[in-house]
Amino acid sequence: MITGPRDLYIPSDSWKEMVRMAAPNPTGMDAGFAKALDEFGRYAATIGGDIGESIQRCRDHLQRFLSAAQEVISAESGENSARLGRPRNFDYGDQVLIFQVFNYKDKDTVSIREDRLATLLTNYDRFHDTMQFMERKVNEGNLGILQNTFLFIHKPLEKAAVTFDKAMVKTSLVYTTVMGEKADPTYVHISGTEPSSEVDSGLICRVLKPGYAFEGREIQEGVVIVAE
Repeated sequence: MITGPRDLYIPSDSWKEMVRMAAPNPTGMDAGFAKALDEFGRYAATIGGDIGESIQRCRDHLQRFLSAAQEVISAESGENSARLGRPRNFDYGDQVLIFQVFNYKDKDTVSIREDRLATLLTNYDRFHDTMQFMERKVNEGNLGILQNTFLFIHKPLEKAAVTFDKAMVKTSLVYTTVMGEKADPTYVHISGTEPSSEVDSGLICRVLKPGYAFEGREIQEGVVIVAE
């Protein structure tokens, strides 16, 4: 009987990209989330108003995601005799970390503890949602000559997010809390209902806590509101 968190088998190429994007000190021309932190903080201070607040909020969520991701990556790295596989080097900005890689279902994989991965994903999803909200606010606003500056500092952030999203798609992870889809009671707790003009009755209209499953097993229960 499993009494503690399970290990999930993540394709090593996907994990390598996720590790690289979360590095605290990206090198050279490498994309990385950390490149946007300082620039976005300074930029938000010059804009003010709703747009500036949205940019700062995105920066704050990004910082929380990176803190969680770096903590998970640090905890999972290093040689571990209790796990299968051989140690391999993974680039981590200006550092190199070791993860044990082994063959699972004819793929090179790394094993990551499910609760730690859920923590990383939850913080990433919150940041990603906030980033999309920020982008809408900037598009709706009128930044004038400051628009080009925003696009310049936003580019590494967008590139890192695209790389991270592609790495996620290549895993066996499934999002169980998707807006506009039916809530599966196997994985999702329905906290309540509310009117919605965007989705049909009975479908998820708001996500209170993202949920994830891996190969048919729940790794984090989702909590949602459904449309009346």
